[in-house]
Amino acid sequence: MIKIDIDCSIILIERKDIKEGIKALRKRSRIAVLTNGIYRLYNKDGVLLYIGRGKKVLNRVIDHMTGKSLNTRHFFEEIEHAEILILPSCSRGRIESLEQYLIKVFNPKYNELKWSDYTIMNLIKDFEV
Repeated sequence: MIKIDIDCSIILIERKDIKEGIKALRKRSRIAVLTNGIYRLYNKDGVLLYIGRGKKVLNRVIDHMTGKSLNTRHFFEEIEHAEILILPSCSRGRIESLEQYLIKVFNPKYNELKWSDYTIMNLIKDFEV
């Protein structure tokens, strides 16, 4: 299942219907293919497996859930649902900073930090919690 936050609305798409569901979602909500966002991938028990970002965020989540991403290929079958936050007006750098900050805070099972703790802790002041 995919949970997508768009203008405070939550949309759920079952895993088995992921490709068709996202196509239908794009038609209904007019989300552009090139839409920035952050996503979190969970297993069936609600354990956070992975946090990522993408400039084509919906396509990126499809790739993860279908085993087409190198980052998640070894555990894609564990992924039960995703939560996606659409951030169309955020810059790539800001989204990358947010991704690293969230990885530091939530410590997903399969993510590795790319930045130092010092760099990440300096990012805290840039985000409202």
